[in-house]
Order: sequence, then structure tokens, then C-alpha cells
Amino acid sequence: MPGFSAKTSFYENRIPLFPALGIGIGAIMPLSDLAFDVLEAMPRWVAGDFVFTTQGGEKPFGNVGKTHAKLLEATATSGWHRHDVRRTAGTILQRNGIPWEIVAAFLGHKLQGVTAIYLRHDYAPEKREAAAKLASVVAGII
Repeated sequence: MPGFSAKTSFYENRIPLFPALGIGIGAIMPLSDLAFDVLEAMPRWVAGDFVFTTQGGEKPFGNVGKTHAKLLEATATSGWHRHDVRRTAGTILQRNGIPWEIVAAFLGHKLQGVTAIYLRHDYAPEKREAAAKLASVVAGII
């Protein structure tokens, strides 16, 4: 989520925008109410709109490896990578009855080839449902 931006639409409509960094286009990713509550509790930056930043909101943080190392140290854990979190989220969703194509869309995977030309649905309502399901499972764990 390094490109996560908290524009006015985020706070008023609970619609997060992940702007394109480098190439491509930005994406709107539905989040659960639990995720919004956590993000809304975070301090807002004066200089910019990025939520995860080391520069007062002006730019997204860029050194994910260094940040991950600090997280491992702070949590006294080791042997896992950020993609393990994605894999776990996908597995939880699949195990809880979310169809694989919704899980793939939730994880940000794009359709390939001719299929991508003809199937244009963005799965926003389904991704919102998946986010709520994932939050429910995680809330039961924590």
C-alpha cells in the first residue's frame, strides 16, 4: 500500500485511491469498515495526502525492505515476508467461500489476454464484500 492516498474522498466517502506510481493507472480498492477505522485514527499529514509516508505525506514511503525489517524487529518475529500476508488473505477468503476470481481481483491481479478485453467488470461490490469477510475473520483472531 505504499501509494495509498487519503484525499478528501477517502474521509468523506470511504473510497481509498491507490494512485499509479511509475506506470499504469491508479486503482480504487474497497476496504472494510475495520480497515477504515484504523486508517482514520492515524494522524493526517499537513504536507500531503499519502497515509504511509516518511515525508509528511508528500511522497509514499519507498524503502519497503527497510520498513519490513523494522516491523520484524518491533514484533519480534522473523521468517515471513509481506507477500505471505497477501497469500494468507487470499487463502482466508477462498476458505470462506469467496470465488477465486473475486479473490484474484481483491489481490489486484488483472485478467490477461482476450479475456481482459471482454470482461470489464471491476468487482468493486464483490471486493468490498471480500474485505468485510477478511476483516471479520481477522477480528475473530485478534
